[in-house]
Amino acid sequence: MTSPRASSRFGVSDAVVEKDVRPVREEREQRPRREGRPQGDQRRAPRSGGKGFGVKLSPGRAAACAIGRIVRERDAFVSEVTPGVIAKFEGISAEDAAFATKIARGVTATLGTLDEFIDRNLRSPEDIQVDVRDALRVSAYELLFLGKDAYAAVDQGVELVRSIQPKASGLANSVLRKMSVSAKKFPYGNPDLSLQVLARSQAFPLWLAKRLMNEMGLKQATDFMRACNADAPVFIAVNAIKAQDADVVEVFDQAGSLMEPSATVPGCYLVKDARVLRKPEVRALFENGSVCVSDEAAQAVAALACPDEDVEAFLEIGAGRGTKTILMQSNAVRRFGRTIPMVSVDDHAFKGELLSKRAAAYGIQSVRPLTADARKLSEALPEQSFDAVLVDVPCSGVGTLRRHPEIRWRLTAAQIEEMASVEYDLLVEAAKMVKPGGVLTYATCTVFEAENARVIDRFRRTKFGEAFEVEKTVATTLSATGPDAHYAVRLRRMR
Repeated sequence: MTSPRASSRFGVSDAVVEKDVRPVREEREQRPRREGRPQGDQRRAPRSGGKGFGVKLSPGRAAACAIGRIVRERDAFVSEVTPGVIAKFEGISAEDAAFATKIARGVTATLGTLDEFIDRNLRSPEDIQVDVRDALRVSAYELLFLGKDAYAAVDQGVELVRSIQPKASGLANSVLRKMSVSAKKFPYGNPDLSLQVLARSQAFPLWLAKRLMNEMGLKQATDFMRACNADAPVFIAVNAIKAQDADVVEVFDQAGSLMEPSATVPGCYLVKDARVLRKPEVRALFENGSVCVSDEAAQAVAALACPDEDVEAFLEIGAGRGTKTILMQSNAVRRFGRTIPMVSVDDHAFKGELLSKRAAAYGIQSVRPLTADARKLSEALPEQSFDAVLVDVPCSGVGTLRRHPEIRWRLTAAQIEEMASVEYDLLVEAAKMVKPGGVLTYATCTVFEAENARVIDRFRRTKFGEAFEVEKTVATTLSATGPDAHYAVRLRRMR
């Protein structure tokens, strides 16, 4: 996404960036003042005093801690781990399960900032074991980003540590008291005067905040980071193969949620109250293939990739679980009255099997999965044999941070450049598959120019790339209540 380069003093070349703030002095232990009434599953209880009297550990916090441990140990994705962990907590209420999910996702998204905060309140980071740190992260997240009552966060934090490492409960009691006091000073400076403080306040690595600011400008980067910390809205796509929009809207309306249609993408709706997704009549729509969950930006990309004219051969590269496959075929039915013949490529055979099952469930019989290395497509498919091609490249995913909280603390600057190189190779190979007169769509879910406009520009500067002309570009901007940030360009091969 092309953005004006910022002229702020916080640019990468600027030496005036706040130095790392040294850990604060050990503050005198004192009982945090009670502020407001407890929320959610917080319970008023006598202070544990480090002995656990009268305090019952919240199952939501226990589950969140267990999720965090598995995510850490396996380098896993929190969305994949959460359902299995919660299922093991027999009798856990829906409220506690939701609380556990919120905390687990939040801890994952703010991990580096939480660890910096915890370390401020330790004599040495080596003072605690990793499983105790897992527990302290839960309390740290509550104190810094949920605004929870310090009294409950401390007592529950002690009990959480006790449940994991009983001998560490005394240390936890001391550290948590310090954390409750230190949290009042967070983010330890003025975000308007320091990029480092701004990054800390939004729980972003400094390097990533710098890069966003340099590409977007300070205000847009700040808005972007804040939006990444908001709950993602829920959009659904009506599958035109199996359902009519009006019928789906009626079901959701009767279930208790209004639907806001997209202004630009047919069949796309914002679900005003996501709680209806748990209702049987709404779940039935998903089970029978009438609807699927997909962000509006992803639906816009699929709509762009679906040709304006009917085609006989479509190639999808990077099919994954097949969501865009379903979206494009639904668009084809809306435009041409039929699904289109499609070859869907992925480099993992199990994804092809999953794609076949999902496509069948959504009423699609015209898709052939193909397991192949997309950088060597010419070895598996004849060149110039497709009327339309979508190459949905693997990317940094920065445009989807609120849905994939692991990314911001796992991604490195070097990986972005490495991905851009792979993305270019995939685009070049995909272009070979396009017939003269056919269309080629390149898509990412990131905001960085290195992966977006620069890949397209590099390709079009080649002798082969000169044969392609840009027809249309889609670049969505992340907002707190809107879609994710995706990028796509449709090119036509002129010769």
